[in-house]
Amino acid sequence: MKPSQIHKFLEAPIKGVVLLSYGAGNGPDAREDVLKEFRSACDRGVVIVNITQCVEGCVSVEYRTGKVLLDAGIIPGGDMTPEAALTKLSYLLAKTELSAGEQRKIMTSNIRGEMTVEVRPDFASLLINSETYLGKLISSLDLTSQSEMLSLHLAACEGRGAVVEYLLLKGVQCALEG
Repeated sequence: MKPSQIHKFLEAPIKGVVLLSYGAGNGPDAREDVLKEFRSACDRGVVIVNITQCVEGCVSVEYRTGKVLLDAGIIPGGDMTPEAALTKLSYLLAKTELSAGEQRKIMTSNIRGEMTVEVRPDFASLLINSETYLGKLISSLDLTSQSEMLSLHLAACEGRGAVVEYLLLKGVQCALEG
């Protein structure tokens, strides 16, 4: 695709685009001319979200191609389906009180179950997904204070009151800063 075609496509009145890419978000990472057009559009406030065409998997910025697109201003859409990404983008663009920056930030957040939130370390995601065996899991793991606080933070953000209560009762410290 020629940069001039991309330029024309991304001109006003376009405010948002769902970009369907290959694999884990692979795009034209070696095409500086194309990346320049994407960067220019994003700088003008066009919200571009990168979604994989694959049935399973997600867009990742851990690979060079995803990172290059992110550096151009394109938002990684994680594991959102193209339909979910288009619906979410349409909803956010209709909220005229939001700036493009706010719209971009919300596009990377799970607001109605449309995307999986990536959680690290693996222990933290295990906490969010399984309260049943929580006691056994915690007692069998050697946690650092940093991973304890991360687990507490994630449990609180996900509304897992029982997990928060359990962690606090087990002595996990709550950091008020950082």
